[in-house]
Amino acid sequence: MKKKIIIILTTIVVLTSIIVIYNKDKELENNKILIEKGFLNEKNYCSNNH
Repeated sequence: MKKKIIIILTTIVVLTSIIVIYNKDKELENNKILIEKGFLNEKNYCSNNH
């Protein structure tokens, strides 16, 4: 009985950590996309002004 609880707890911990890591990767990707878009917009803005 005790062993079963430990196994369940470890699986929950592993799953949550995987989800957290996955979400962080997604956030980083989204930030990169936003930064790239920002740079593109800045370049367009600069070229339009000059």
